[in-house]
Amino acid sequence: MAILDNALLEEKRKTEAALAYIEKHPQLDPLHGFASPRSRRSRVVQKAQLVWHRGFVRGVSLLNPRNPKTLSDFLRHLSLRFLRDLKVEIESELDDKTADTVDGLLARPPGTLQRLSLEGWGELRSLWMRLPALSHVEVTAHELNLGKVRAPRLERAVFSCYQLTAAACRAIAAAEIPRVRHLSVTLSAPPAFDWLGNCSVRTVRPLLARSDLRDLRFLGLKQCDFADDLARALNQAPILASLDHLDLSGGNLTDDGAEALVLAVRSLRHLKVLDLSDNFLSRAGVRTVGRICRRVVTRGQTTENRRYRFTVE
Repeated sequence: MAILDNALLEEKRKTEAALAYIEKHPQLDPLHGFASPRSRRSRVVQKAQLVWHRGFVRGVSLLNPRNPKTLSDFLRHLSLRFLRDLKVEIESELDDKTADTVDGLLARPPGTLQRLSLEGWGELRSLWMRLPALSHVEVTAHELNLGKVRAPRLERAVFSCYQLTAAACRAIAAAEIPRVRHLSVTLSAPPAFDWLGNCSVRTVRPLLARSDLRDLRFLGLKQCDFADDLARALNQAPILASLDHLDLSGGNLTDDGAEALVLAVRSLRHLKVLDLSDNFLSRAGVRTVGRICRRVVTRGQTTENRRYRFTVE
């Protein structure tokens, strides 16, 4: 432990010495003003986590960005010309300045970007055409506005939101993502937001009917508030044919849904993993699904008699 502490102190000392040297010799600043401790521009770097690779920034993580002009200049810097990974996290309440910053960032994203992670921002309608090389996208937001999803190189997509509208569900179902291998969607549809046109088994069926996603190995349909209906819709669903792992965790699946899964066993028995954790199965229901496929995960069941898992206070 003492050796690790000494190594960390030595690393900190070297970093401070390097910054002091850069301040005395600004021509050596690899970010031309963004790394200097006394520069106003340095606030962007101080609030960002950078991943360097062979003299270039390969990854950037931003927290609550609020300066559109400086951020735009920073992302256009030569050291970021090969930027591959970008993460934007909005922890505080979304104000106009933060919204303008993120909107401006996504309006002109680096063309080399391959991995994008957004937390607290779900407006993606104009994004897809600007990122032809995108291979990984993870979005966590209160609501999703996806537009027409066309991402020919996308391999991993995770869409997590508090309320998935029917429009967003239809956009995912119709997405042009021929190479996708991992697709995870939160199907939460709280009844208090029913006026928005929440997703339902009807809007999920077009996704289940797809037979063109031949590379798909993982499908997550999680936190589903209509899990029993979803279980019935899985019988002979074409999308299941290529899967290794089906994740139905975190929903309100009951013993009725378990019986429906047994009836769909011919479509499910090739799976390596069927995840039914954190649902509403009784002990009898757990026994019912136990032999559907090679491994069925059933931990964390609750016996509370609630129709909806997700409520608004």
